[in-house]
Amino acid sequence: MDKNKKIINGLLILAAIQIVLLIAVNLFSFNSIKARKADKMLLKNASAKNITKVKIWDKIDGFTLTKEKDAWYVSVEEDGKNQLLPGDQKKILDYIEILASLNEGTVIYRGSDTSSDSAYGFTETNTRNVEVYVGDKKPQALQLGSNGNIKKSTYLRFAGDSKIRMVNSDIAQKTDRIYKDWTRREILPGVAFNDIEAVKFSGDCEFLKDEYSVKKQISETDKKEAYVIDPAVSGEIDQSAVGIMLGKIVNLKADNFKFTGTVEGKEVVAQVEILCKGGKSHTVTFYRATDDNDVGDFIAATTIDNYLYLFHDDTLTGAFKNSSDLVKKN
Repeated sequence: MDKNKKIINGLLILAAIQIVLLIAVNLFSFNSIKARKADKMLLKNASAKNITKVKIWDKIDGFTLTKEKDAWYVSVEEDGKNQLLPGDQKKILDYIEILASLNEGTVIYRGSDTSSDSAYGFTETNTRNVEVYVGDKKPQALQLGSNGNIKKSTYLRFAGDSKIRMVNSDIAQKTDRIYKDWTRREILPGVAFNDIEAVKFSGDCEFLKDEYSVKKQISETDKKEAYVIDPAVSGEIDQSAVGIMLGKIVNLKADNFKFTGTVEGKEVVAQVEILCKGGKSHTVTFYRATDDNDVGDFIAATTIDNYLYLFHDDTLTGAFKNSSDLVKKN
């Protein structure tokens, strides 16, 4: 009797072990399938190299990121005309990489009730539409909702599809709504701080009311390289202040672009000439903005490109200094 009882107990234990193993295998298989599905690419045949255009719009506005000759531009409709602006290459390339690497994620809601859309950020004011062009294929249209409930995730769906997915990407956060946030607004692209040999300033306006030049030369006292100002200023030159000012000017970023009109006949209020190593020079000329549609106080034109840049007064005031402001204070 005891022997039979032991055999039965042994069989029960063995059966229990088999059940546990079976559940574990099935669970592992289900999770593996789910993971493989989540890792499947969302956009068909898309890669960072063959995406050629991306349209982004919401309820209020829209623009297009477009690739021409391996460079990215921002195309926007302004004043009834299509304007092609220089793109922020790094930002756009990073975004294209995000699009190309989007996975199918996990379907978390099948959209049987549209009243639940708002819970995932699909509202009239929040939804961003993204249309991706891969080569000459038909565009693939996405709608972006809010951030997902786990870190760096987003709720999205295909346009016209009720299924809402959660993907492992923070693409919602990366999809800026304003066109100028995608543009290259530095007015001196390609000019490096260490390449500057001298800068000539001339101005009679709110942000610059002086005429002088700054250059580097070897000091006769300690034989070290230092900035000198011509004409000479009264007092010791604040080397750090000069370096900070030049750094701000080299990296000066416009507040916006001027789309219509020219600078012909406008008042020149300031000019900056930058002399670089190798004999290269670049000139920036500032004009007072007077057109009704100028969203800024000053217009800048450079010898580097043909764009016209708009600046608010406080942007330029924070960058430029008169020569007397470059002297150490007692």
